[in-house]
Amino acid sequence: MLNLTRESDQPTHPKLGKLVVAIALLFLILTTLATTSHADYNVKILRNSAQVSIAGDLLQGVPSSAANNTAEPFGTIPVFFFHFTGENASLFSNNLTLALRQRNTGASAEQVTLDSSSNGTNYHYLLNFNVDGIFSGQSDVDTIDMSWKSFAIAGDFKQNGTSLNAVLPAYLLSSLNLYAQLPANSGQPRQIARQWYWNRFILQRGIVVSTMQDQLMFNYTGLNAPLQSWTATPDTASHTVRYRMMTGFNLTYIETFFDPEGNANFARDIIYKITATVDLPWNSVVTNNSVMVESPTALGPFVMLSIIISTIVILALVVLAERRFTMLQTV
Repeated sequence: MLNLTRESDQPTHPKLGKLVVAIALLFLILTTLATTSHADYNVKILRNSAQVSIAGDLLQGVPSSAANNTAEPFGTIPVFFFHFTGENASLFSNNLTLALRQRNTGASAEQVTLDSSSNGTNYHYLLNFNVDGIFSGQSDVDTIDMSWKSFAIAGDFKQNGTSLNAVLPAYLLSSLNLYAQLPANSGQPRQIARQWYWNRFILQRGIVVSTMQDQLMFNYTGLNAPLQSWTATPDTASHTVRYRMMTGFNLTYIETFFDPEGNANFARDIIYKITATVDLPWNSVVTNNSVMVESPTALGPFVMLSIIISTIVILALVVLAERRFTMLQTV
C-alpha cells in the first residue's frame, strides 16, 4: 500500500488534484523500479558455428514497489511441460531455421533442444542450438555474420494444441481486454484511478490489446541493433570480450483507490525481459554485425614464431662462428 499525504493548500478540484498527485508518484516509482525478471540469451563462438542458449521467462504478478511490493496476475496459463530433442524437435528446428534465414540466408539451426513449461501463472522455456553457415574464411581470417541474432519465429508453435510461442495472446489477451475496457476513472461509490504502463511509460488503455496481441516468446527483434553498438566488456581472465544488450517488455496496470484515511495501489503485471550476451575472442574485430577473428588454422602465428626461432638460431651460429674464428687467430 502506498500512502499519499495531503497538502495544506487544496486545489480548486480536490479529486482532480489527488488523481494528478497519485499518477505523478506512480510514474516516479515505476521509472525507478528495477526487476530481476529476465531471460538469458547467450552466444558463444565456436569453431565454424555459434552456440546459443536462451532461458526465457514470461512472468505475472512480479512484486511492484508501486503497490507495496505486491502484484497479481492477469490470468492463467495451462499447466504443461514439453521436451523436444532429436526427431521430435525437427518441426521446431525447421521453423527456427526459417527464422534465422530471414536474417542470414545461409544460416541453419542444428542440435536443437527445447524445454517448455508453465505452472499456471508463469511460462518458462530453455532453448539450445548451434547456428551453422554463418562463417566465411579468407586468408587467415574468419568472418562471422551475426545478423541472425535478432531472429523471430513467426506465428504460433503448438504441441498437443498448446501454444508455446503465442502464449500471451492465446491465454492472457482476453483478460487484458476486460481490464482495458474499464474506464480510466470511477467516481461512485469509491473513487478509483486506473493507469497502464508499457516499459514504464504511460500507455493509453485503448491500445493495450493492440500492443500485446503480437507479442511472441521466440521473437528477438529487439536485438536488431548492430553488435558493434552493444556494450562491450573485456574479460582478461578468459581472454574474451562480452557484448551485452537488454530488451523485452513490462506491462503494468495500476488501480489507485482513494480513501479519506489514505490511498492504496493495486498492481497487475506481465514481464518478459531479455539480457543478451555474445562472447567473442579477445582479438575479434566487430564492424556492424560482422565479426572478424583469426582462423584456428591461420599460419600467421607459426610463421612469426618460425622467424623468431630462425633469427635466434642464426645469431647463435654467428656468435659461435665468430668465437671459433677468434680462437683460430690466437693459435
